[in-house]
Amino acid sequence: MSMDIIPVRDNRIKTACTDGSNIYFDIDFLSRLSEAERIFVIAHEVWHNVLCHFLRTENRDRKIFNIATDIE
Repeated sequence: MSMDIIPVRDNRIKTACTDGSNIYFDIDFLSRLSEAERIFVIAHEVWHNVLCHFLRTENRDRKIFNIATDIE
């Protein structure tokens, strides 16, 4: 698996997210994190892909589904 990390500097995202192919980070959010926190967030987004969360959203409310998969 190969994923690109794409910096974002606008209001599309507040922290980080993934679309199943890439990981997107808000530049300001990323700059406030320690190295350990950045590693955690990257791993967190990678696991969303490993567990195919982006394929299982279906017609669910995306915000609630994301919270549920974060708890998972």
